[in-house]
Amino acid sequence: MKTLICIFLVVNCPVFSFGQIKVFAEAFVTYASSNGQDITNIAVENNEVIVFYTSDDDGLIYMSNYWVKTDSQSYGELTSTKKTKKTTYHSFKADVQFYTWHYINSYDTNQGYAKIKLTKIYKPNQVAYIMEIFPENNDELVYKGELKGEL
Repeated sequence: MKTLICIFLVVNCPVFSFGQIKVFAEAFVTYASSNGQDITNIAVENNEVIVFYTSDDDGLIYMSNYWVKTDSQSYGELTSTKKTKKTTYHSFKADVQFYTWHYINSYDTNQGYAKIKLTKIYKPNQVAYIMEIFPENNDELVYKGELKGEL
């Protein structure tokens, strides 16, 4: 519950400290799909944002897929699994990063692991992102938008 409250307080702040939680990046969702089905309208209506933060100076990175309107989230530790790959995406410089995410849902009792592929695309006036999430149940979630802060 402490994490849920702290995440709520820091949404829309690129870097913010509150107690022992420090948000260092936010991925604003402007496109979302689940298993190939466009769910952008649901994500936008709920002000979905993906928040990256540290907690209690434990040296770990956490991620929260936070739905502001419903005040719910999936959150947990994020572990890098491969070295960052430098590439290009439609002629823009890009980095591809791979993670394992151990998540817990605030809205039900589900928890588990998911593989994440994060592509950061460096455009002239913003850093865009594409995040692909592959939970244990073989679903595929895709998010796109603007990344603020450093990850």
